[in-house]
Amino acid sequence: MRKKIEVESKSEDERETRPSKGFSREVVVQDFLNLPSFAEARVIAGVAGLDSSVRSVAVLEMAMPDKDRQAQMLQAMGDFSSCDEGTVFALIERVVSWQAAALVLKRNAFGQIPIERLVQMAEETGLVVIELPSKSDWILVCLECSDYLSASESVVGVQATGGRVLEQFRSDTDLQSIADTLSNALGTSLTIESADYRLLAHGAHESAIDSSREQTILTRRSPKLLVDRFEREHIFDVMRQTGRPIRVKEIPEIGFMQRVVCAIRAGREVIGYIWVLENNRRLNRTDMIILERAAAAAALSIVRGQATAERDENLKKDFVDEVLSGNVRSREELQSQAARLRCDLATFHQVLLADADDFRQYSERPVGEDGTETPFPRRRLLDIISAEVSKFSPGSLTVGRGKDVAALLSSDTRTPLPKLKSVVRRIVESIHSALQCELPGLSVSIGIGDYYADVTDLAESYREAQQAVRVAQRVYGGGRALFFDELGVYRLLGYLKDQQDLEKLRHPALERLKEYDCKENTEFLRTLEVFLENVGHPKAMAEQLCIHRNTLQYRLERIEAIAGASLSNAEDRLNLQIGLKLHKLLSP
Repeated sequence: MRKKIEVESKSEDERETRPSKGFSREVVVQDFLNLPSFAEARVIAGVAGLDSSVRSVAVLEMAMPDKDRQAQMLQAMGDFSSCDEGTVFALIERVVSWQAAALVLKRNAFGQIPIERLVQMAEETGLVVIELPSKSDWILVCLECSDYLSASESVVGVQATGGRVLEQFRSDTDLQSIADTLSNALGTSLTIESADYRLLAHGAHESAIDSSREQTILTRRSPKLLVDRFEREHIFDVMRQTGRPIRVKEIPEIGFMQRVVCAIRAGREVIGYIWVLENNRRLNRTDMIILERAAAAAALSIVRGQATAERDENLKKDFVDEVLSGNVRSREELQSQAARLRCDLATFHQVLLADADDFRQYSERPVGEDGTETPFPRRRLLDIISAEVSKFSPGSLTVGRGKDVAALLSSDTRTPLPKLKSVVRRIVESIHSALQCELPGLSVSIGIGDYYADVTDLAESYREAQQAVRVAQRVYGGGRALFFDELGVYRLLGYLKDQQDLEKLRHPALERLKEYDCKENTEFLRTLEVFLENVGHPKAMAEQLCIHRNTLQYRLERIEAIAGASLSNAEDRLNLQIGLKLHKLLSP
């Protein structure tokens, strides 16, 4: 069984460790020079000590206790560049007094302090000093050294603190495992979030938590109040620019305890964040190393997840596109696609379509104190609708189609249609409620096509959903949901698929009224609409138009004269009413 070695770091919070004992075969300093991370290493002092045995690897920082450090390879990873010459030399004297096997440091680790004195002291005591390039990654160096000692079968007793945690991240492939490992190692609660502040995983701990964390877990994303404040104060900009974890002080008024945050990076792109609560103690340097390693493991997990999600999203979109287009090549192929998506083809019976009414206006509105504009959140709109649909209709498939979002609603064929319609109404209410909270000010119209028993007929349900959205936007001004079976006369107009066919049905009398209104600045078309909505109630008509009843009578007489129709004739009224509905449907 493979043994694990300690990668120890001591700082403000000291941890006791037991020195390693007993070796069946000695590992010497020279052995480490053959490792990949030492490919560009340079022995600058103590060549005669290259055959000194090494029993463990430790990380050297400023706050080291006077303790036996014999037979250790000390790695000076602390920032010593700001130390004065006396402090650095005192530190080196202590290293020499420990009779350590070797000291590994980065080039220019001690800033402007001449290295000659260090070399002289090392040569006098036989201490091996190895210099690595300044670009070296200490975490990888420590792990490689530890791996070598572990694999050599020479370790009988080993130390185990930070190294065990760093090793664990190698086997943790999913974000929740990484969060659990990190939370246990640091002894505090934490969250792993995406670049758009969605909760991806969280590590639970017995330590106290604040209201911001509670809300993040409950809503699966960082509170908007917190995100807006951090954006205003450019805290996220700092996090994106720095390559190291940073500390964010508490904000009591919004229930935010002090945290350390580390950006998760894929190359230069920030793809997420790890937020660690500091309510029990202040994280030390070892903790920061572990946090950075966790961020690297999380980056790999997120990138892998994104690749998988992108592949699945493309498969889903291709499947939905084929169903909605009606160009199904064969049921067998459709069944095969459904199997790859792990969904049941027999459960899809209805289409829901959502369309942002004013996405251009929404995307151009300034937000924040700096007046910056927010882009139209297409992905966020898709995520919200997908989440709400899945709550009430598990197994549904939701995809983005331009600025629209289409969902194949999944349902049990044994469920009565009235009950299914009730479920869809709850979905619509939930979507509008979520949008009001998450994307306030964005108006979205929703159309729901009829129920069909066979999936190959869903292209018709999609066309009906499109018609319902069109009526919701052009007739009712948007921001509402309509079922196709409730459209009344607009259902008939919807069967005219060719726009030119619809144009041919424009009522000439209405066109004359529209032309007259534009020329004379009158409101005869609006007056006619109110009349047809309130036939037999002249008082209600006058009140709605805010005019005197005598003025109303005059307008109606003029309308009859211009339109060439009699408002007392039921057939003329019906033709004008249908013409008005068509006029609204064709209006841009």
